[in-house]
Amino acid sequence: EYHIPSNCRHRYTIDHFIPLSLGGSNADINLWPEHVLVKATRPQLEQELYFELERGEINQEEAIDIIVREKTKDKQSIISTKNQGKCD
Repeated sequence: EYHIPSNCRHRYTIDHFIPLSLGGSNADINLWPEHVLVKATRPQLEQELYFELERGEINQEEAIDIIVREKTKDKQSIISTKNQGKCD
């Protein structure tokens, strides 16, 4: 469904694009295949943003903008550079 070859699927997890803790939903449109190397670039991002939001340092819109930017920036170059175009 996500157009990921079966031999590469172990490198992905299906995750919420906008985390539930920041107002995301369980709708299919909010689920995406996140490559393990992309997730590894900011492992605490969701938690950090949640606490900033809770403390009033940012608002929900700012938190979502950061999530979108961090999860999409240089995604392909991270995967290609570290995997040299391979799944493993």
